[in-house]
Amino acid sequence: MKKIVLLSLIALFITTTNKAQEQEIEMKVNFWGYRFMKDGDRLNWKELEEATTAVENANLLIKKARNQRTTSIIMSVIGGGLVGWSIGKNGTKDDPDYTLGYVGGAISAVSLGFSISTFNKVNKGVDMYNLAVNKTAQYQFQPELQVVSNKQGLGLALRF
Repeated sequence: MKKIVLLSLIALFITTTNKAQEQEIEMKVNFWGYRFMKDGDRLNWKELEEATTAVENANLLIKKARNQRTTSIIMSVIGGGLVGWSIGKNGTKDDPDYTLGYVGGAISAVSLGFSISTFNKVNKGVDMYNLAVNKTAQYQFQPELQVVSNKQGLGLALRF
């Protein structure tokens, strides 16, 4: 009887210590947006911020990414609305004026830059959190994509 009690206590101890360790956050990106998973549960942006409070730098990056995501969504809706309004309104005229369409396209292009920055920041934040939680983890190769501009025009930069 003593052996059964001892074995059950050891099994209970092992399961509680495994649950006490922080779980890594898995991030997936698809057409519909970001998906964060921790211990089999899906996290939204607010829950992601709360889950990463243990690692201050990661939490700060995720907060910045959340703010930039909101800005990007607002700007893309405004830009798309201006482009759609311009196309719809000018479809009825004989002499089209695409000024609003150009402004909307520019706003949409700026929102693309915010969206890329959001991806880079949330990716770094999740990686920083996972590395801090799991000390034995190896850093994985994560290239960064950025929109750059100079006097010759716009372009994309890929940093390794």
